[in-house]
Amino acid sequence: MSQVPTQPLSVRVQALERAITILSTSTPDPTWANHVLEQWLQLARQTVLIADLDTLKLLLSLLRNVSSQHPNWQIHLFQYAGHMAAIKGLYKQAEGFFEKQLSLTLERKNPTDIIEAQINLAEILIAQGQTDRAEKLLKEAIESSQKNRLYLPYVRSLNRMGGLYCQQRKWKNSQRCFALELTTLQTLPERETLDAFSRTLLELENAYTCHWLGVIQANNRRWEEATDFLEESLKIRQKHGSLAGVAESLLKLGEVYQQSGDWDTAISYLERSLDTCQQIRNLTLSLQALCLQAVSYYRLGKHWKGFIAARRAVAIGLKAEEQDWLARSYYILGQLQNKLGDSKAALNNLARFAKAFPRHDNNPNWIEPLIEVGDFLLSLPDNPSLWEQALECYTRAADLIELNQQLEYLAPALGKMARAFLKVKGLEGLDEAARCYRLELQLAGDLESVVLPVAVAVALRVEALTGIQSCAALRKNRNTFIPVTGAGHSHIRVFPF
Repeated sequence: MSQVPTQPLSVRVQALERAITILSTSTPDPTWANHVLEQWLQLARQTVLIADLDTLKLLLSLLRNVSSQHPNWQIHLFQYAGHMAAIKGLYKQAEGFFEKQLSLTLERKNPTDIIEAQINLAEILIAQGQTDRAEKLLKEAIESSQKNRLYLPYVRSLNRMGGLYCQQRKWKNSQRCFALELTTLQTLPERETLDAFSRTLLELENAYTCHWLGVIQANNRRWEEATDFLEESLKIRQKHGSLAGVAESLLKLGEVYQQSGDWDTAISYLERSLDTCQQIRNLTLSLQALCLQAVSYYRLGKHWKGFIAARRAVAIGLKAEEQDWLARSYYILGQLQNKLGDSKAALNNLARFAKAFPRHDNNPNWIEPLIEVGDFLLSLPDNPSLWEQALECYTRAADLIELNQQLEYLAPALGKMARAFLKVKGLEGLDEAARCYRLELQLAGDLESVVLPVAVAVALRVEALTGIQSCAALRKNRNTFIPVTGAGHSHIRVFPF
């Protein structure tokens, strides 16, 4: 890549427009055509960096006008259309463009182009939680970049793999990737000979690393170290005008301050993230910022402000492609409406959460919301369809508990499932309910003083024994009315996602 020109962007775009007009009406020298393409690529890279969507849209239109005469240029058309969709948070659309980019690069068999396409597609798959395929693509990119001694693509691939492992909560794997990436950066043989834009990319890769190291520290509840890493990431991204990166860093800082219980600071960062998201028209990050903001307002007891933020989040979530964040928005909106005394609207939105919850997401942060929404739905009188949703919430929560080994939740969840089986299925649910109560009794004994306080474990054993005796009595008299106890709706806590 050549040096980044210092002329104003508008002047360079006008010059490029004239060149492409000539290109579209003549048969130019191939060398000059390649020079025009290089100028286009420089402008496209810069507009993606600063999230100048209007200029990027114009550039795509210009390239589209001559792509039929230069079929090889279609790779860049799909690539930057994908970047534009990604900046706006339209991940599914971006995935389609990057799939086409990868398909064309595989036909042309250029390793550098293939790796670039693999990284782009993997990154957008990670953003959608499709980590298995993303991992396969990144492993191929790492292997190919090592084989062809392509150091910058190697660094980028390692970084994305580290981020992927963070999303999978494989913290040791992610730290190994970042350690290897940092070692490679320090020993990069061609570092001093890189052009200005490549050096900018390296600095932004460092920002990416700092971002995820901050996430790792937050997972370890080392709040100061987490915010230090995230502030460093933010500083680098601000230096280079990477607005999409700035919005992401501000969002994560808000989330970390929320996790540490500093609700006011969290709201401040989330507001700044939201302002940046609106500049780049990113629906997905706007949705996340508003949802987290609503949670912070709830925690502060500012229910009306939280309601406004949550309502905006739901409105954006219905337009965006983020089913999990839409579900979270329904959840917090229902909680806030419940606090504001609108129980009917609260019920509607908590029921929507139960339907919208993404079944493929194995994040343990869903456990408490699922149980609490199940409690709420099961407490409602004479509504079998909502009781069935409650049972589904408990069942999915139990799956997540087992998968993530969050055993402190399992015994209470089993008792709730038992009551739900009886309420939903009546006498036909006796065997399933009795099985849940027996497991609850066993777990309460096994986990006492390990992950369950003694008083809680004793209460769970009493509940389980009572349930087992009730099920046995009901088997003897199938016409006996089934009493359902303990399903009353208590205060629903908001889990800070």
